[in-house]
Amino acid sequence: MAKTCIICGDPAGSGEHTFPAAFGGRRTNKGIYCTKHNNEFSRHVAALLESMDIINAKLGVIPDRHDEVRPAPALAQDGERFFISQGSATIAPPLSLDQTPELVGREATLRFANMEQARQWVVQQEKDGYKVMLGKPGEVKTEFVARPLNAARMFGGEPYMRGVVYLAVTFLAHAFPDLARSQSFAAARDVIENDGPVDDRVWWQPPEVAAQRSSNPFSMGHSVVIAPDRDGRRVVALISFYDAIHLGVDLGELTGADGLVERFTTHIDPMARRPPNDIVESREHGQFLVLSTREVAKEYLRLLATGKVPNPLGPVLKAADEAERKDAAKDLLPQLLTVANLTGYEREGLLNEVLATQQQRILNLMVEFVTGLLREVNFPAPVPEIFGAFIALDENAPRGISFLSEAALSYATHALGARIEEHLASGTLDVPSLAELLGGSEGFGIVAGALNELFLQTLPRG
Repeated sequence: MAKTCIICGDPAGSGEHTFPAAFGGRRTNKGIYCTKHNNEFSRHVAALLESMDIINAKLGVIPDRHDEVRPAPALAQDGERFFISQGSATIAPPLSLDQTPELVGREATLRFANMEQARQWVVQQEKDGYKVMLGKPGEVKTEFVARPLNAARMFGGEPYMRGVVYLAVTFLAHAFPDLARSQSFAAARDVIENDGPVDDRVWWQPPEVAAQRSSNPFSMGHSVVIAPDRDGRRVVALISFYDAIHLGVDLGELTGADGLVERFTTHIDPMARRPPNDIVESREHGQFLVLSTREVAKEYLRLLATGKVPNPLGPVLKAADEAERKDAAKDLLPQLLTVANLTGYEREGLLNEVLATQQQRILNLMVEFVTGLLREVNFPAPVPEIFGAFIALDENAPRGISFLSEAALSYATHALGARIEEHLASGTLDVPSLAELLGGSEGFGIVAGALNELFLQTLPRG
């Protein structure tokens, strides 16, 4: 029997990703949508990705058929645009000339991360019909990102929730293709085809609802559950992202001879590079799915908004930071172990050289400590002024931070180096201990102690 699109009945052979490729989906299914609808429904994937790109970038998710992490945009406090990826932040290219018509026909100084980015920007402008001439490059500068970047994202809203319906309908068709084409789910199909109102079709779920699923074997994996409700009269779905945020979907009421008597669960590993180890599927006959009521969901969101329950994405972002530090530690460890075999100026020089590559991390810890300290207590003068000076900016300075900030950074770097020397002397420097020094609680404590010492030395005498 020919496979036909569940929306229009035309041949379905587009090879659509059952779970969006942008989220690390690796599997395709040629029996759900025609090419036209598959292409059109990319707007639903884009709506999801717009809210969750920063998480993908920090986790290091590589979209299917790509070789690199897709960076996510972020803004500095002065409005400059950056791209965030796993363990890095780079200057984003300037906006296109279509978006900045005030620059057309004028000479302008623009900042780029490197010459390759500048050349790519020029090529794109020329494709858009503009003639651009690159002048002589200015001074190449390496500057610190000395303040947290703003990468706030909004979850929810009609386009996002419609994207969740799209996922639920797609997995319904993946698991139960004939049922997905039936009249029972015409309204759900209409939501994604014609951008109909979502209304109460999608709502947030507290974490305990996800306990009904089989355990997700993938760390920070996604999952989709399609099942009948307790009464067997409706089909519902539970969509979980990163095993942290959960949304329920009411796909529709079963009508006529339509029926469903099993629960279909798919766990997806966004970090997998290729099949067959990217998904785990299971079918459980006679099992249903009970979603929370909308009233319970609203209370959960209220508690979340007021901080009375923890942000479910907090552990995900923390794990991403820990994984990135561990990867960095793996790269640095061989260089630092070489230090142990040297003496005198050679030893000191190599250690300083290695730690110089990590000063952005050390500065991050300094900013975290100072901002946290000054937020907690209303200190009398001159405490805020002195600690604030340790992380002060100076746009005219070579690395974007003030002379005193450079001195504080050097002091904190030296303190971290002394602890590494102790580990080398005792033979205890390994990947976990080095990762902890690069940004974990031990590294934070060393940097905080160094700034406190420097503060005491800076206090006016008398």
